[in-house]
Amino acid sequence: MGSSKHQNGSFFIGSRKKEELSHLVTEAFVGWLITDGYQAYRSHPKRQRCLAHLIRKAVAITGAINQKAAQIGEWILEDLRELIATIANTGEKFSSTMGGNSG
Repeated sequence: MGSSKHQNGSFFIGSRKKEELSHLVTEAFVGWLITDGYQAYRSHPKRQRCLAHLIRKAVAITGAINQKAAQIGEWILEDLRELIATIANTGEKFSSTMGGNSG
């Protein structure tokens, strides 16, 4: 199993067994666990789905045979794109007010 620690998070590469997750993510872990939809992660109380996985899921739904389901996939994808744009714009505004790169 490999691991990497960064200022804002830690990344672990290894088994996806629920027992191993419980060993790595103990009560001492106070942050949010950002994951794909794998069953082993679903019982964690502070779990967030990975945005890239949500986007892939929405793209897959747009290709559904059922047209109502495909339309829902389009709406979800549109909302996710709007969310990403809003976050990007907010980040730019925050950076400029904090003396960030001015170009």
